[in-house]
Amino acid sequence: MMAISNDAVDNTTPDSDICLIYDRSLIVTGFFTPDYAVLATALSRNLAQYRISHHLYARTKVAGGWESQTLQKPSTLAAAIRDYPSSVLILLDVDCRIRGNISELSGTKGDVTLRLKRKETKEGVALMPCSRVIAVRPTLDGASFVSAWQKACEQLGPKGVDENALINVVEDSSGTFSIAALPQKFVGQELRDARIEDVIVHQSAHDPTRPMWALRKEIQKRFRTLRNAAFKALTGQNYTRSR
Repeated sequence: MMAISNDAVDNTTPDSDICLIYDRSLIVTGFFTPDYAVLATALSRNLAQYRISHHLYARTKVAGGWESQTLQKPSTLAAAIRDYPSSVLILLDVDCRIRGNISELSGTKGDVTLRLKRKETKEGVALMPCSRVIAVRPTLDGASFVSAWQKACEQLGPKGVDENALINVVEDSSGTFSIAALPQKFVGQELRDARIEDVIVHQSAHDPTRPMWALRKEIQKRFRTLRNAAFKALTGQNYTRSR
């Protein structure tokens, strides 16, 4: 696939893919619906600043809200595998941003490398697979992961969420493909919580349109921090591990 000029990227219409290829060793991919075209164009400009090859696929909206749109992630990866069969592919949400060199992701050892998000529970800490940033190596097992994820999303139906399907696929992955955890600096940490060293960050497209949701998340975060600190001060034990 031929690279297009920066002018062509700037003038991309909502029904056109956004594609800029410098080399094929590592390619960032993702998808956008017409209402996310502005975000996709901004991501393309961001990636071009670091000369990172990328192909963002234009997709029509499916029935349902934004959660239903996420079911298109594995089919996007499948299209990228078809177009770039020898490349390491990095699937990104289009509201992610890059702040430095991501070439380290070319050397990941797993067929699939993704974020294992820590979630506090009464029993301790659970690790939940996250689809915000996923690296897929050009191996048969990497392609098997994409195929399995796509099938799992199709089975969920229009009211499903891609990460629910992802959990099922990871649980059934033994002997099929290898999984590695992304280094913390590449997980797409929320911008408001990001460290200076974080290279991939995320600023949710939903926060501006869902202010009460964002406020609730912030209140919950602060409550947990205060609760855990108070519990440890009183008992000398960690809250989650003692429940």
